[in-house]
Amino acid sequence: KAFRGRNSLRLGAASPLASNEAASASDVSMVQFNLAASSVENVRVTAATLKASGSGNDVTGVARVKLYKDVNFNGRLDGADVQLGAPAGLTYAADDGTVAFTGLADVVNAGGVTSYLVAYDFGGAATPGQTFAAAITGGALVSAVGVTSAATIVPGGTAMGAAKTIQTTGTLTVSLGAANPLATNEAA
Repeated sequence: KAFRGRNSLRLGAASPLASNEAASASDVSMVQFNLAASSVENVRVTAATLKASGSGNDVTGVARVKLYKDVNFNGRLDGADVQLGAPAGLTYAADDGTVAFTGLADVVNAGGVTSYLVAYDFGGAATPGQTFAAAITGGALVSAVGVTSAATIVPGGTAMGAAKTIQTTGTLTVSLGAANPLATNEAA
């Protein structure tokens, strides 16, 4: 009897935390997710569908959604990462809608893990206080096939990114330094 591989989806260990972002910020890392293949066979990922959420309107607030292979597993978009799917990025057609990256051919090696990163370019239309987040869920929203068996592989799991809040002004935090002198009585 032939065994076919399996694939699981989970939030990456270095997935970006919640943060404040400018309404026109580019290349904002939204969520890192990992796909892990069983030891049975290599698995080819052919499509991934992302879901938007948050209080902001994704149609007007998000100019582009991009998918990258997070080569160094650090959860931040950098020069080591390889863009997958549409080079110009995709756009949401509806608020809290989905975008589908199709035509992918990325292989997760048997017994291995591959990390992916979703990045947004904000379009400048969001207002302060609005939030944006991205998620990916296994099942029908990730399409994959076994490289050897050609069987459909349906991963389970979910990866929900932390919300990004639009802010128009920067912040500055004041705190005591590590070598702050203690209070003393001094003669006048």
